[in-house]
Amino acid sequence: MPFRVHAHRHDDIGTVIRICNEFNIDYSIEHCTEGHLIKELVGGQKATVMLGPGLTSSVKVESANYTDKNPKILSDAGAKVCLITDHPFLSLRYFIHYAGIVHREGLSFDDTLKSITINPAVALGVSHLVGSLEKGKDCDLVVLGGEPFTIEGRIEGTMVNGTCVWER
Repeated sequence: MPFRVHAHRHDDIGTVIRICNEFNIDYSIEHCTEGHLIKELVGGQKATVMLGPGLTSSVKVESANYTDKNPKILSDAGAKVCLITDHPFLSLRYFIHYAGIVHREGLSFDDTLKSITINPAVALGVSHLVGSLEKGKDCDLVVLGGEPFTIEGRIEGTMVNGTCVWER
């Protein structure tokens, strides 16, 4: 598993990148709140960034420069973007809403979907087991009636390992 570093501020993020590069450490940056302020550095390293949680107030000095555009900015710069909730800090129940907000703020549909599926699986070294719909992988599937990143749709059914376990 990569070294997972908790960093909000751009100066701390830059230090993480410098030290990890110096010692050839595989890493990801948790939160990366001010990553958009140094997008060229973060994107140029093709860093894996775990962004979030969203839907919270900026009560700490470290989160004063928070923006919902951060995932798009860093993705466009070349970073591998994953979204996080920091559960139980922000309930997993609201995770899809956070994805909807960053999609609304410009992250493409495909990149938003990847940020909650295959990108985290790759970052955690489990993409051979989960993260995409492929033969031989474990899969739980939610069937939605409507666009996935909006509140207009609703869950129509749930499948676990190929078996329907709930249907509206």
